[in-house]
Amino acid sequence: MVTFDAIVNRWYYGGWKSPLLNFFQFNVGKGLSSFYGISRPDFYFFQAIPVLLLNFLPAFLYGLFINDSNMAALKLLALVYIVAFSFIQHKEFRFIYPLMPVFLMITSLGIDRLLQRLSVRVSKAVVLCTIFFSVLVSVDFSLWHESGEIAITGILREKILKSQQYKQGKITDVGFLTPCHSTPYQSYFHLEPSVANIWWLTCEPPLQLDSSDKLKYYKDESDLFYDNPKGFLNENFPDINDSSNTAPDTKYSHSWPEYLIIYHQLEPLMHKILEGLNYSEDERLFNSKFHWDYRRTGDIIIYHKGKEA
Repeated sequence: MVTFDAIVNRWYYGGWKSPLLNFFQFNVGKGLSSFYGISRPDFYFFQAIPVLLLNFLPAFLYGLFINDSNMAALKLLALVYIVAFSFIQHKEFRFIYPLMPVFLMITSLGIDRLLQRLSVRVSKAVVLCTIFFSVLVSVDFSLWHESGEIAITGILREKILKSQQYKQGKITDVGFLTPCHSTPYQSYFHLEPSVANIWWLTCEPPLQLDSSDKLKYYKDESDLFYDNPKGFLNENFPDINDSSNTAPDTKYSHSWPEYLIIYHQLEPLMHKILEGLNYSEDERLFNSKFHWDYRRTGDIIIYHKGKEA
């Protein structure tokens, strides 16, 4: 398998490459993963695991300290995995998703032993409450929280395919003035470049750097925009009075698109600018009541250029 993997990587990259080695070098050796944020060393133990398990956390902790020979190897595996990933400065919940089957097995052990110590009536009440809370959380996070970021792709796709531009064989421009990775983009849009030109603020990793010490001097497009939105628009977008809508000759230049998408947080700043460019609100979708990233708070809004209010 190692030989086959090496051959496939050489065919794809055009040279002898080791993705695992590159991953280790980028994340640990150079420490460049800190570009995406730095978390405390105990992040996985005191934040990630509680969030992933939620109401199952008490049973998990109980099962963790039960002396069971069948679970010993799995507990050690989980511990080694988490400790290894804790050495990487940038941490995310999804990095320990592969451990969920192990977590649930330990949780099951804890639930089984706990229920043996409780009366039948109390056991039924605990199970019913657990099921109710799990369903409640699942419905909220699956259908409500951050739902606008997904729904907006279907709405825009339908608008584009029903537009006059599409019928005339013209390209529709769609721009996202949002933090990068805000929506699933082409995995949901499924639109050819000849149909829609979809762009967004980028956040390419600084692969050219050789040390995390230089990260304080590096800013991606998303950073530059949110550091000074008005200045960024003035520098990289056509002047409000430029009827030709010609993109300026800059590194992050854009033309004003037909559809422009922003979060509610930017609305006060963008309102006057977009009004002067003949944009009007086309759709407003609920996205979240709360968010860890202030840039993504509130509704997500679609503006349409040239549409009557």
